[in-house]
Amino acid sequence: MSYLVHTAHLQFVGFWVGVLGWILLAVAMGLVQWRVWYVADMATITSGVAWVGIWRACFLSRTLVTTEYNILFCQGIRISDTYTPAEIAMAQVLVPVALLVGMGGNASAVYALRRIYFGLDHVKPLRMAFSMAGSLYLLAGTCSLLPLAWNMGSVVGNHTINFPSDFHLPPAPVRQEVGPGIEVGITASLMVIISGLIFLCYRIPRTLSEPSCSHPFSFSASGNHTLHNDTAAPQSHTSAGNRQNLPQGLENPAFELHESWLRWRQTDCVHRSSLLDLTQ
Repeated sequence: MSYLVHTAHLQFVGFWVGVLGWILLAVAMGLVQWRVWYVADMATITSGVAWVGIWRACFLSRTLVTTEYNILFCQGIRISDTYTPAEIAMAQVLVPVALLVGMGGNASAVYALRRIYFGLDHVKPLRMAFSMAGSLYLLAGTCSLLPLAWNMGSVVGNHTINFPSDFHLPPAPVRQEVGPGIEVGITASLMVIISGLIFLCYRIPRTLSEPSCSHPFSFSASGNHTLHNDTAAPQSHTSAGNRQNLPQGLENPAFELHESWLRWRQTDCVHRSSLLDLTQ
């Protein structure tokens, strides 16, 4: 119903904020630059910089990789490996879970906004859809924010990782800093959480502001309609002689269109009145 659209403008914006945050979270999960390590051994690590993500560790090397256009050396990090830190293992579990939960939040938000913009029969499913979307968004944002914050704390504390020898990485860098992966992930998590709060704040108004159904027509229980005095249609001044000259038995398209509009208007007003009773 169009008279509820004006109540969900903020939720419409919140939906796009949540979708953008969900996309950025997927991007952050695939980035390898969660931790930026600066190492002293530049014989193997050509640039002196290595990147540690939640799925792999990479660095540029001209000794381990001899192809001219392929100088990025990477090794995968598995959750079952003994050297994998707890914060990285946690990220490997919770970030994909956050993406799945966020997908459910997107679906619930689409359903709720569709009910707003394309009409609804009952108010209860609308409340449930908005609450479900907000709860799923909050859960997704929390699931992703926890491992991101933990990994950022490990970077700030300059924690070490005992990589195997085939990784060609020292256990401790000279220094390390937070990479773009964590920054993008934290931004995405906050966007998803804000979107969830916006959906949870939605309230259906107790008094729906809509044009009166009794103006300019009033309907009786039998479905008949009458015009008010202030909006009465002008009376026809056709003379009796002119009426006799009119062809008999022909349909008037304008009259049929007017009658169809009146029937639609009556049905719409009854539907809105029932919806108003449900919200009170």
